[in-house]
Amino acid sequence: MATKSPPAGPGLSDVAAAAKVSIATVSRVLTGKANVAEEARMRVLEAVRRLNYKPLRRPKQSLQARQTPDGVKPTIAYLCHDEYQTGLVKWGSAFAAATRRLQEAGCRLIMHFLPGRKGDAPIDPNATRLPEQFSALIAVDRGDANWVRLVTSSGHPAVRIGYYPLNLAIPQLVGDTFNGSLRLMEHLINKGHRRIGIWRVHAENATGEGKRAQNERDKYAAYRYALDEAGIEYNKSWEVDMPFEWRQVPERAKQLLAAKPAPTALFIDNDWVTARIQAMNGNTDGLPPDWFRQFEIAHFIDMGKDPAEYGLACAALAMDRMGELGAGLLLEQLSGHRFGPDYLLRVNPYFFTAEQVIESSKRLV
Repeated sequence: MATKSPPAGPGLSDVAAAAKVSIATVSRVLTGKANVAEEARMRVLEAVRRLNYKPLRRPKQSLQARQTPDGVKPTIAYLCHDEYQTGLVKWGSAFAAATRRLQEAGCRLIMHFLPGRKGDAPIDPNATRLPEQFSALIAVDRGDANWVRLVTSSGHPAVRIGYYPLNLAIPQLVGDTFNGSLRLMEHLINKGHRRIGIWRVHAENATGEGKRAQNERDKYAAYRYALDEAGIEYNKSWEVDMPFEWRQVPERAKQLLAAKPAPTALFIDNDWVTARIQAMNGNTDGLPPDWFRQFEIAHFIDMGKDPAEYGLACAALAMDRMGELGAGLLLEQLSGHRFGPDYLLRVNPYFFTAEQVIESSKRLV
């Protein structure tokens, strides 16, 4: 009698035991659910990293997707919002990598921009025939869950690529922002820094209140975890927290410089801040000249820009890798495989020291 071979790697129960939480809590963290205490989320993410946990693929016998006629290439649609042309600006390298992989497999590609603002807006009745235009879907960024559900309810295979998981029953690829941020913090600590500040940004709604996205929470969790592991005391005066409002940058910089003692290093959790700092171009609003050079800066790049534009130590979302892997998951579904509704793949960001970034930019000149 044949026996089943054991799993190739650690499972949910191993992660739960290492993090000292329930399997249900591990599942909620990995699928992006919000009802998890921050301390527990931090332990789960660190256990995932330490154990190198990978979700198991669970192919089923049949794919409930509309089959294309013989000889007709499957058509793949990219779905993203037209606001600021987000999909093309931020996720350009992901589009390019996915396109190459899909075209090599003989697929045709179309781009479909969703009208209006992001969010779960009602579907336009005239758009209900949208799924007839293509065979499969790649949804990018936050997208609109209702549109994705419309497409997948027709039996179309789909994949989503984004910053953090959404409540969608399709395979998703997201950046491992916890692991990338932890790598940056370890880099600063290994260089001897013991006074490390953090500059955080968050989305803000019309009422002036902000709701933390999961990738924002994970970056902060990595910051606090790295300090705890290194035995470094957390100092509230070294923490800047602000919305995406460029006018606040000078005042928040003064806040950091006024801290006694001031931090020697700074982890910036979004390169939006780095871009605003470097764009000041001497207009320092009362700040000392080159004030930001008083800190050794390491930052997280998730705007899709080249690290050479900043010349700093960074963790950058591997958007090209995410696009390639997303295309691969879609091709697997088209060939007959089906993934579980909670399949989530966290992709490690690229990590570069400032020296590596500078050396790379020299080679390109």
